[in-house]
Amino acid sequence: MPVYTLTQRALTLGTTSYVNDVTEFPLEPVNHNGWVTQIGKIVGGMTVHAMPEQPDHRYLSVRGLMVPETVFRREDIVPLGLQDLHVTAIELSENVGLWPLLKTTHDAAIIENVCESLLRHGPAENVVVSYYPYHIHLVSEQLPGLVYVVYVAVDDRTVYVSEPMVSSQWLKVEGAFAEWVVNK
Repeated sequence: MPVYTLTQRALTLGTTSYVNDVTEFPLEPVNHNGWVTQIGKIVGGMTVHAMPEQPDHRYLSVRGLMVPETVFRREDIVPLGLQDLHVTAIELSENVGLWPLLKTTHDAAIIENVCESLLRHGPAENVVVSYYPYHIHLVSEQLPGLVYVVYVAVDDRTVYVSEPMVSSQWLKVEGAFAEWVVNK
């Protein structure tokens, strides 16, 4: 099995390098419970995995004991932020066990509502959230095998969202998305 070199922000095998920066932070493999294929290892016990939906290995994930799974983008691939994605579905999961899927929607109004709320970035609410009971996966064909993760908190039927990179900043969401979340 090939041995990759890992630095703080780069994963390298031979002349091929992968990077991890702000745009990759909210990304997770779709099948992160053992369904992705191990294609390499890193000295120290970490493993490198590929998504079966990406035969050209545009993105890889790195796993390790007591280390959150981290997604790396091949450095020749243009980074995709939320503003670049065409989201086609939202999956709502609950923060228990292995994050069971509660429901999925393809409703364009719900998708547009939450994406616009995240992109407008403010103002952040003065909400203290020590536990977020849900998260959503934003699904896009532009990221095969990956999802864009957003944290979700509900306080007395008021819905807040936060991206993992800024989990201390909660944005209030009203409208179609909020109704969809609270009406589980």
